[in-house]
Amino acid sequence: MLQTLLKDEAKKRGWSIRDLAKAIGTSHSTIIRAMEGELVDLGTIVKIADWMNVRPSTLLNGFGKQDKTVMQIATLVERTPELGKVLEKATDAIQNGKADPNIIDDIVAYANYKLNLSGGSGAKQSRGRSVAGS
Repeated sequence: MLQTLLKDEAKKRGWSIRDLAKAIGTSHSTIIRAMEGELVDLGTIVKIADWMNVRPSTLLNGFGKQDKTVMQIATLVERTPELGKVLEKATDAIQNGKADPNIIDDIVAYANYKLNLSGGSGAKQSRGRSVAGS
């Protein structure tokens, strides 16, 4: 979904990748990676979501089915212990009334996104390519 939204938005506005990156507040190479379906970090997802005025989970919902969420989160937490800490802090904040419960949707969507793009291994995937003029 992220790929499609970025491509559609650039086309609709008649913008280059550099124009899109500048508006979002990130590098053009990061936008290229996102448009090619490669893994981008959570900070970039948040910037894109803020720019599009949507929740991060909206951008990432195409990256995994909800019925597999628990298994995917468990797998990702096993491979990325810092995610467990993030979920724990988010849960505490929600229970103390200091965070919107929808933040869990965002965390789960990002975990699904990361797990799916990394082939289920939790490791970052990279595709060899060269981009002229970068």
